[in-house]
Amino acid sequence: MEEIASNERIKTIEAYVNLNVADLEAQADRVKATFDSINTTVNSTGDLLGSLFGSLASADTYTQLRIIEQIEAENKRRDAALELQRKVTQAEIENIRAKTRALDRGDSIHKDRWNRTCATT
Repeated sequence: MEEIASNERIKTIEAYVNLNVADLEAQADRVKATFDSINTTVNSTGDLLGSLFGSLASADTYTQLRIIEQIEAENKRRDAALELQRKVTQAEIENIRAKTRALDRGDSIHKDRWNRTCATT
């Protein structure tokens, strides 16, 4: 009976570790997707800016003014995307610090689930 209980505890611990790993992998995937999206925005605005600057020299005065307006708009979009990336990075750093503090306290990502599972074994 004691061996069965020990095996159950081992299985519970393995499940707990797997949940923590799965949670961390899911978070990493979300962050990667966020950065990929922001990077796409920054890259596309960069490509457009390069094209606009290339067209600027050969354009008439009216077209130059329109190109300059578009350059300013693209710079604003690019700045907004970079600011968003900074905020996402800062939020991830805060999240990692919070999880580190929780682990230092002996808490875990799935503490409630762990406590409920242990209570039943």
